[in-house]
Amino acid sequence: MLYSIIRRGLFVLDPEQSHTLALSALNLCHHLGLTSLLPKLPSQPLTLMGIDFPNPVGLAAGLDKNGDY
Repeated sequence: MLYSIIRRGLFVLDPEQSHTLALSALNLCHHLGLTSLLPKLPSQPLTLMGIDFPNPVGLAAGLDKNGDY
């Protein structure tokens, strides 16, 4: 339910405002130590094009367009 409310609010905003707000919220959660409350994912190593990754999870294209995160 909370997800749908947040999603609806972000989709109403201009895409650039939504992007800035989402990254700012993640940054705030990190500084407050709230990200430690997220469940830890089990390790699922993956090798792709000769590069070893701890998990098959990636960042969506354009989310960190400035390379800040």
